[in-house]
Amino acid sequence: MSEAKAHGLALDMGVFRQYADAKSPFARLYDSRQGLGAYYRYGPRQIALQKDHQGNDILPIIHGSVITRMVRGTDDYTSVPLPGKFWVLAPDGELLPGEYDGNIPALDATKRSPASIPSPLADPKKIAAEKATLIETIKQLPRSADRQKSVELVLDTIFWRHVLYVLTLALTLYLAAFRWIGGTFTTVAGHVLKRIPYVNEVWENLSRAGNATTGGVIRQGADVAGGPIPWFNPWIEQFQKHPVEAFLVAASIVVCLRVSSALQLRIHDLARAGWNEEFRKAYASSRKDAKHAVIARAAIWIFVPFIGGFLAAWRAAPPWIVSALFGASGIAAVFALFFLPRILEDAEKKVMAFEATRAQLVARFLRTFPPFRYGYPAITKGVVPALFAITVVAVSALLINRVAYVGVSSTNHFCKSSGSNAKVVEGSAEAADFSANQICWPTKLKLEQGKTYRITLTSNGDWFDRSFRTDVIGFHNSRSLIHELYAPFKRWPDLNWFTPIIRVGEWGGQEYPLVAGQQEPNSYNQCVAEIEYEKTAFYFDAPLTDESAKRLQACPPTASTGLFVSRDITPEQTGELFVYVNDAALMLPFLADFFTANNRGTATIKVERLDQNVASSSSPASSPAGR
Repeated sequence: MSEAKAHGLALDMGVFRQYADAKSPFARLYDSRQGLGAYYRYGPRQIALQKDHQGNDILPIIHGSVITRMVRGTDDYTSVPLPGKFWVLAPDGELLPGEYDGNIPALDATKRSPASIPSPLADPKKIAAEKATLIETIKQLPRSADRQKSVELVLDTIFWRHVLYVLTLALTLYLAAFRWIGGTFTTVAGHVLKRIPYVNEVWENLSRAGNATTGGVIRQGADVAGGPIPWFNPWIEQFQKHPVEAFLVAASIVVCLRVSSALQLRIHDLARAGWNEEFRKAYASSRKDAKHAVIARAAIWIFVPFIGGFLAAWRAAPPWIVSALFGASGIAAVFALFFLPRILEDAEKKVMAFEATRAQLVARFLRTFPPFRYGYPAITKGVVPALFAITVVAVSALLINRVAYVGVSSTNHFCKSSGSNAKVVEGSAEAADFSANQICWPTKLKLEQGKTYRITLTSNGDWFDRSFRTDVIGFHNSRSLIHELYAPFKRWPDLNWFTPIIRVGEWGGQEYPLVAGQQEPNSYNQCVAEIEYEKTAFYFDAPLTDESAKRLQACPPTASTGLFVSRDITPEQTGELFVYVNDAALMLPFLADFFTANNRGTATIKVERLDQNVASSSSPASSPAGR
């Protein structure tokens, strides 16, 4: 590039300087944690010093090129985990002390000098010259005591970056599970803050302002993502219900990643300051400039919303806007007061003397506190890997179960045809023997391709999922913990439990859910204290006895909206009509109907042949894979 520039080629000088600063004869540096690599397990390795049987410190051996690159390199290379004391491997294989100003340590029982043999092809004079240069380089290193202080500061900063890493993972998992737990944070915060009068008012106004500003962004993003990614719709619905919380969680993840990147740079600078005196002076000066920039940013965050609040009040803006602006200014002021001690301290002096900041002192106390020091590794190296392994097994089982169900359901394994007993529906016909504990019940009614039919399911009001009272509308996963846990194993995961499903054809059948519009499930209280179940081989597959079902069914009676459901369909193939209710299906031998067996309830299926001009209300899900 320099030669091209000298011959008159016009170059972007900003980019030219970047490449000039990054050039190094020691090869390029790479950051394996850039971008999504920040989610990789974070934990820089530390070299713990031990002693031999004679009481000598067992010091690590550092190759001479590492020391040369840290002191003389132009790429700001440094090694974070190096301790203050070490041996240096010279080009001729001799072990040199890492410091010449103090007492030279004795070799421990695990080492010998020379520790290696140079290449017989190497020039002895060149080796001697490189060794002399290396010795002069080692003498330029700061004292081992200062290097050890630098190591402690680096470990303190690494602690906070590890905290941010765990927080980033937690927020990401929260966002991934937003479909099921979205709104939890705002609900808890609302319950806590409502006890504080003024703070509660500010919180409500900030929430209103957030809903007004983020709601549109969330809706536009939902429109873009919902079309090409249908399975993402449940998350989009939750994002639209709780736009402020979704925005705050996503923004917090971005902030954590940015702060984590800044801490990584701080860790690098602190480590390099312990190995390079000139860099330490330059870094100390830069900390003073950084403090001025922080003060300027704090002033902007405090005074801009504050002035905006006055202007909004002067222009008679809605009170919630005025309160939200003043609240934002107050929150910024609280954060500024929290960091005020850090702003007032002499950063330049602390860097030159290797003194810890208040945050680093807190980190040092926490990381050396015995319960945390020994408990945290047990959690991160024992509990967390175990939970991860359990999660992998659970997700794998879910995927295998889903793939197996899709394949088996496409055959006639569940839906057995009535054969010649199935009759084509010409006008209208009924099948009155449906039971909710059937995994796929044949109606003996055959529908023809291209014909339009109205399917009406009428319940007798006696539907139970074991002891849980329900009806044709079904119920949400939140009904109980067991339903939450087994929701992914439902035959139609996105529909309510007990939603009636009709199917046309035994092989590759087309399925249609009988959904009662957007109606919320009916709520039934369990008013009977003692419930009896039929005796079966397993406890969980035992349905209610007739007597218990009658008593539960009487208090209260089934809601009229939960007694019947209807839908018009136009089958795309000719086949027998089958019916089942949406329940979990475990694809294990003899256990496919394990959850269905404890169901209870009956219904009548009525099929009416409609005029040919009546259009189909909706298209079917051609196979379980389409769900």
